[in-house]
Amino acid sequence: MNIATRALLEVQEMTLLVARAARGLFKRPRYFNEIVTQMDIIGVGSLTIILLTGFFTGGVLTLQTYPTLKYYGAQDQTGRLVAISLVRELGPVLTALMVTGRVQREAGLQRDAVQIAAEGSCVADLHAQRVFQHPSGLRRVNHQHSGEAE
Repeated sequence: MNIATRALLEVQEMTLLVARAARGLFKRPRYFNEIVTQMDIIGVGSLTIILLTGFFTGGVLTLQTYPTLKYYGAQDQTGRLVAISLVRELGPVLTALMVTGRVQREAGLQRDAVQIAAEGSCVADLHAQRVFQHPSGLRRVNHQHSGEAE
């Protein structure tokens, strides 16, 4: 295949993907409660670690920049410098890193639960009514019952 044909096929595949995604926005079922739960777990649940990371990063940045600013007689600008650099530059990066780490931890917990289910042991569900991928198909874990996979 030449490069033009490959490029055209890539555009076609991307167009089909976008069309399917857009069509899926308007199809039922919609899981609004699950979406809100996941936003709470991922977003609000990560807030503590993000605030701590930002606080300590700001402290280190202050300790590192104050001597240089003092040398030039601009030590009164330390707070402004730290605030601008944290909000504009470091804030989004640190937030993305902390949220990504938390999401990966959650994914690891779910993977472990699937492995336990595959071994036939009792699965303690992290959140009620969660569906886990299982080697033999989908397996539902029901928190209201005894905690065993159905």
